[in-house]
Amino acid sequence: MNAADLNNQLLEAVDILRDSLRDLEVRTRNAATTERDYRMAKATAYLATTGTVAEREANAERAINELRFHRDMADGLKTSALEATRANRTIVSAVQTLAGLYREEASFDRTGPQ
Repeated sequence: MNAADLNNQLLEAVDILRDSLRDLEVRTRNAATTERDYRMAKATAYLATTGTVAEREANAERAINELRFHRDMADGLKTSALEATRANRTIVSAVQTLAGLYREEASFDRTGPQ
């Protein structure tokens, strides 16, 4: 592996990290939106029901079951995007470390031990 290869790997890793950060932003916004929609629908469904507190809660939960699923999926996808971003940061760091080692090795070849 030479300096050009390392440079290309670093640039590619940075591009992938940038893409994962964009994806994380989209997923975070989506998770917040679905959480807001879920809470509003839950409150509306609760107010639209009658009966005891337990009956009202059960009816409201049944009415918003699909929204809860979408909220939970959006949260899971946000978590997944966060983990991908963390992994991509680690990859960038590893390539930076390799580039530093390569630079030190090249310096040693030019000048010898100091």
